[in-house]
Amino acid sequence: MLSESSGPKLSDIIENIGIPIYAYDKNWRLSCINSAAEVLWGYSREELLGKVIWDIFPEAIGNRLDHEYHKAISERKEVCFETFATIQKKWLEIRACPVEDGLIVYAQDIDEMKKAQSEVKSWSRQLNQLIELCPLGIYILDKEGIIETINSAYIQRFLPGLKKEECIGRSGRYISGCLGVAWESTAVYSALNGKQILNCIETGLDWVVVSNAVPILDKDGNTIGAMGVFYDITEYERMKAEIAKLDRFNLVNEMAAGVAHEVRNPMTVIKGYLQYFSRKVPSDMIEQFTIVLNELERVEQLITNFLSLANNKAIERKSQNLNTIIKQITPLILSDTNKRDIELAIVLDKGCPDLLLDDKEIKQLILNLVRNGLEAMSGHGILTIETSVRDDMVHLFVKDCGCGIGKEYLNKIFDPFFTTKANGTGLGLSVCAGIVRRHAGTIQVQSEDGQGTKFIIVFPTKTG
Repeated sequence: MLSESSGPKLSDIIENIGIPIYAYDKNWRLSCINSAAEVLWGYSREELLGKVIWDIFPEAIGNRLDHEYHKAISERKEVCFETFATIQKKWLEIRACPVEDGLIVYAQDIDEMKKAQSEVKSWSRQLNQLIELCPLGIYILDKEGIIETINSAYIQRFLPGLKKEECIGRSGRYISGCLGVAWESTAVYSALNGKQILNCIETGLDWVVVSNAVPILDKDGNTIGAMGVFYDITEYERMKAEIAKLDRFNLVNEMAAGVAHEVRNPMTVIKGYLQYFSRKVPSDMIEQFTIVLNELERVEQLITNFLSLANNKAIERKSQNLNTIIKQITPLILSDTNKRDIELAIVLDKGCPDLLLDDKEIKQLILNLVRNGLEAMSGHGILTIETSVRDDMVHLFVKDCGCGIGKEYLNKIFDPFFTTKANGTGLGLSVCAGIVRRHAGTIQVQSEDGQGTKFIIVFPTKTG
């Protein structure tokens, strides 16, 4: 056991170590104390030596110090713990080592370290709050690729239905699997391998993001994790595609305004002469003239469609009822459906208000959609035309039971010249889209392969 008589050499070493060291005998009396311990406790060694620790510091009875000291004695093993000394008002790290007839204790002032740890925790909380409030998707992985932090913005956009607690502790590979992308191709995977990735475009089934990922390094420059920041540009890409589509429409409009007029005039002359000569040719040539005239009429219809694409086409909108226009063309539609043995269902909302419409254009719109549906149906089935008033807007639905449209084509069907039909021109639905735009409306399509197609047109009220 250490004592004041343990020899000048050992006593000098203990005295000059610079950290508080003291010893108790088996009766908990202080048997040795160095100068650093005197400073820590605020008592001289003369006041402390031979005194029972619990008499000097009765407030320590029953607290952690008491528990750990007795544990070291009873289990005969070293204990190390942190405690806040109420008298000194500072944090200490205590290391107590049992010896044959007592206990040797080393006390280390860790108050500055605890303050630094508290500051780190405070900064960590603020950083976590900043990450959580950030509108960009963010997550942090450890060096094994396990999620340590993930914010709500990321979960809401890319992992809907999951809670933050369900994500933390999972691997980054799990996230990439949920998104349908290969883990090894992600920016965060590269960051875990020490690479900094900036402004990388990553795409999934229904999203496009700009990904930035950086490795997290320790003081020696070793990668101990990675952080990824993701900016969702899906809507931006959609708008960019829409603008590109509008540019194509504008190009077609210029063609429609110029070429169509230039072609129509000589076509009219040619058609007039053919009709004149058809009355004078021998009977065995009438059939050939009829074929040529029919083809000219087809070209005329194509030119008409070209002109219908023009956004600046003059239209005469006046107050009238959509239901009335549908009733006016119902006989014409019935003629087509009867020929194909298809049932026609017309469901009109009696509360449909008058709208500002160009009746000729609306008739062309409906007939184009109807004929598109009839061509998709191979006989039998029902073709439905419906009007409905919803949210102060008038909805027009044209639904068929045909072959449907593949998902890969849905975003192209309104593009000029796009068609999947062998003899199609690719202008019919483009014309429909142009008519709807000129009426300040919207047109959408719902379809699946083999499940039929439904066109949804929404018109504003008179004030639109």
